[in-house]
Amino acid sequence: MIVGKDIIYTGSLKRENIPTCLSEADTFLLCRKKDAFSQYGFPIKLGEYLAMGQPVLVSDLPEFHDYLTDKYSCIFFNPMDEKALAEKIIWRYQNRDKSKTIGQQGRVVAKKEFRAAHVADKMAKSILQLIAQD
Repeated sequence: MIVGKDIIYTGSLKRENIPTCLSEADTFLLCRKKDAFSQYGFPIKLGEYLAMGQPVLVSDLPEFHDYLTDKYSCIFFNPMDEKALAEKIIWRYQNRDKSKTIGQQGRVVAKKEFRAAHVADKMAKSILQLIAQD
């Protein structure tokens, strides 16, 4: 379903169609509010979005600052302020060259921080630290 001239709502996708859909996007949005779910969970889709090399607008939450820098590797926005989000989207399209660079830097972050082996290694170290505390 086409929502507007530049927005397409796909609804649920079959797994095999997701890579094609992601490759056609020129901007990604990860909107999470600060709550218990976001405090204890980390969205795998962040790494997927960053890996596409396109600009990613990300909720400005503390857990994302460990990996990302505003207007360098992502575009942060206040998830509780719709107007601020709209302004960031407008900024993204008014600053296409800078946004392209942000997308490329986001891809660098994805390659470094969200590779399966790297994530597994970090999880193993965390588990070993927890075991050592007992």
